[in-house]
Amino acid sequence: MTGARRRVVAVDPGPHTGLAWRDSDDAIHAIMIHNRIDDVWRTIRDLRPEVLVVERFATSGRISAPGLETVEIVGSLRGLAWMLDIEYMRRTPAQRYPMMHEARTYMNALKVAHTDHQVDALAHLLVYEALERQGKV
Repeated sequence: MTGARRRVVAVDPGPHTGLAWRDSDDAIHAIMIHNRIDDVWRTIRDLRPEVLVVERFATSGRISAPGLETVEIVGSLRGLAWMLDIEYMRRTPAQRYPMMHEARTYMNALKVAHTDHQVDALAHLLVYEALERQGKV
C-alpha cells in the first residue's frame, strides 16, 4: 500500500480490554480499560479509526463469566464498527504471536506499568501494520 497509513485501533477484548493505536505523528498508544465497555466504545468513536482489529474469542467448552463478558464485548465492537462504518477485522490470538516480542519490548522500554492486554493489543496493531506494508490487507 502506498500513501498514508490507515488509522487502525487494535483491541484485546475482555473485562480488561487492551487498545492500541498509532497517532498521525507516529506515536504509539496502548491503554487498558477495566470493566467499562462504554469507555471502550467512546475511545474508539473519538479516535475515528478506519480499521478495527479485534482479537477473536475462542473456547473449547464451558465458558466462564469473564469469558461470556468477552463474547459480549466482541459482539458489541462488531456492531460499533458497523454503526460507525469502520472496517472490522477479526484476528485469532495466535496471529499476534509474530510481534509479541516487539510489543513487549516496546512496552517495557516505556518504564511504566502496563498489562498483558496492552501488549496483546499492541502486537495485533504491529502485525496489521506489517501486513499492510506487504500489501496483504
